[in-house]
Amino acid sequence: MKNIFPCICLKGWPDFYLKLEAEITGMPVEYHENLAADLKHTVNQCILTGEPEILERLEPVLFNKYFHDAQIFHSEPFYLEVSPKNVDKAYGLKYLLRFLGIEREKMVCCGDSYNDIRMLQYAGVGVAMKNAPKGVKLVADYVTKKDNDHDGIGEVIEQFF
Repeated sequence: MKNIFPCICLKGWPDFYLKLEAEITGMPVEYHENLAADLKHTVNQCILTGEPEILERLEPVLFNKYFHDAQIFHSEPFYLEVSPKNVDKAYGLKYLLRFLGIEREKMVCCGDSYNDIRMLQYAGVGVAMKNAPKGVKLVADYVTKKDNDHDGIGEVIEQFF
């Protein structure tokens, strides 16, 4: 199934990271001079792409302005994500566990990026992959010796199951 939502370029041609995202997801790139006027759908999440140094400076500005309503975090050094408060992996897992009748203490979750932090904190056991950034490893209960591309999940299965 092809994704219908485009990658949107607001100023000039898309940067390298936006082109990469479009290529990975199969989404087209559109240019909008006046995005607010052109929007046809409610925006539930926004991923800003750019040079890591620029996004590092932008993150606290967005956080200070929108901290009551939004979560702002890096999923990659070149991706800055903005999404509504409490719309994340932990929030979704909370409802899944309730539906399945499983206690969160029995759940093991694995992650390798900043968008996994709340999920790792929520899980009974939060596991960070070896290749995760330091900030993700700091909140984990366990850090794998292998990364997610080299049997890190296999290590988790052997360790906990």
